[in-house]
Amino acid sequence: MSLVYNRRLPIYLLLDCSESLAGGPLEAVAHGVASLLADLRGDPMALETVYLSVITFAGQASVAVPLTEVMKFQPPPLRMGSGTALGAALRLLMTSLDTDVVKTTATQKGDWKPLCLILTDGAPTDKWKAAADEIRDRYCGKKATIVAIACGEDADTAALERITPTVFKAADLRPDTLKSLFKWVSASVSVASARLDGGTNLPPLPEGKMEVAEEGAPSPDPDRTVILHARCGKSKQFYVIRYRRAGRKKPYEAVGSYQAPDFDFASGEKGKDIAFGELGGGPPCPYCQQTVLSVCECGKLFCAAPIERTMSLRCPWCGKSDTYAPTAGGFDIGRGAG
Repeated sequence: MSLVYNRRLPIYLLLDCSESLAGGPLEAVAHGVASLLADLRGDPMALETVYLSVITFAGQASVAVPLTEVMKFQPPPLRMGSGTALGAALRLLMTSLDTDVVKTTATQKGDWKPLCLILTDGAPTDKWKAAADEIRDRYCGKKATIVAIACGEDADTAALERITPTVFKAADLRPDTLKSLFKWVSASVSVASARLDGGTNLPPLPEGKMEVAEEGAPSPDPDRTVILHARCGKSKQFYVIRYRRAGRKKPYEAVGSYQAPDFDFASGEKGKDIAFGELGGGPPCPYCQQTVLSVCECGKLFCAAPIERTMSLRCPWCGKSDTYAPTAGGFDIGRGAG
């Protein structure tokens, strides 16, 4: 008695969940995954063939959802972290492709060629080059179709070009742009499920939202953006603060502060210290709206009411009470890895 194997079309989504996506973009990515799933469930061919997997990466990488058929797939929570461990994500992808995908044999047809989509808004912060070279040499175009999407002006397209020649750039990280991006992803998966021949023809890019990445473009200035970690002095809730400068000799200006209650501190990855005096005034705390930033001896930031004289404050990080006084800077603080 012989068994008939139903050939699958594996789809892998590699999603950047770094802290640079705070302030709405990460939520838009989560909504995009949910929208993609709804579209696929409404496509009879995709419903029959597509299996989805999600690999997330920030300070570390993990398989958030192993390869799962569309009807059983549940969108995972996207947990923000510090850093962009793209190399670790690529290694997980290679392991998944080697173990998940059923290969063709003399007696049985295996799975269709997988489609892998990488979405990132920054530059890798781990040891990624060896993994990028291996995936381009051994997997790209051979074992899988790999497409990379650089989201926003801080995304390093040069790094993505080391992984795959198929690199697109999203104009920005606004919710409407990310919505268009995921509609394009959905159309790409539908095209792949309809063709089932491993072809690389992709649907037209959404006009004004995505374009082919400029080949050989220089990597963005890694110090253009500064991200700080802080806690609310009242609620102890965690948030991130983003500063940005227009050029290397320009001052940093506050962009905003963003709630991040579910943050992955496990990796402990951080960027190099920066002189606090280089940063403009702090934006209001997203929980209590206080605008003063205090620094504890433990090296952590927290918001406080305006300080006009020496006064006692309790650090929401370490719980230690100490005396604080107004200052214009003169000290270094740790920053997130971005």
